[in-house]
Amino acid sequence: MTTRDGAPTEKEIQEAHRSLGRYVYEFSRLIWHMRTTTASAVGSGQITGLSLGEIVLSEATASQITNAFFAVCEHLGRFDAGERSIGRRLRACVIKEYELRNELLHGDWFIGFKVMHADGEPAERSSTPRLSRPRPKIGPPETKVYGPEELDGFSDRVVSLCQLVSEFGYVATHATNDPVLKTLRVRDVFTIGGTKKEPVVERGGPKAPNPPRLYR
Repeated sequence: MTTRDGAPTEKEIQEAHRSLGRYVYEFSRLIWHMRTTTASAVGSGQITGLSLGEIVLSEATASQITNAFFAVCEHLGRFDAGERSIGRRLRACVIKEYELRNELLHGDWFIGFKVMHADGEPAERSSTPRLSRPRPKIGPPETKVYGPEELDGFSDRVVSLCQLVSEFGYVATHATNDPVLKTLRVRDVFTIGGTKKEPVVERGGPKAPNPPRLYR
């Protein structure tokens, strides 16, 4: 709903801000799980407290943490071919998310006010978040429209991925005090489903805890 002159309401603007902020938060949780698991595995062996591993990884980027996390998981988990495929698929999902995160955070956002075209003419006013990305040497900035519902969908996807990745990390490294996860291998909990074109990691293993061990 907009005001009589076509401008968005304050409630619409706040909803747009909320949905964008939620994605940033959920992505940070995903990276936190990978960083702390990696640090615990190579440092003190305890998730609590400031370990040597946490100090080493404290300034690492999302890309560096992702690479370190999956490398440590594969090394300590002594993956077979199937487990290696599961790890690679999860890593591809994480990479997809941090590429989207970079797009969302490093563009120019327009929420609740006019976006000026190159010729100086204003576009319509809307509460729908619009993201403009400069494209040097390619052409004019590219503009995409993301509604709160779509941004919330991104956040929900990251929540599900975070739950998979955190449990995968604890099973692979055993860097956890959970007595159940410490007895399992990756292949006991995870399988690859979906289609050949669109494979997905699922908790379809024969010993997958039910309900899953969720860490938020």
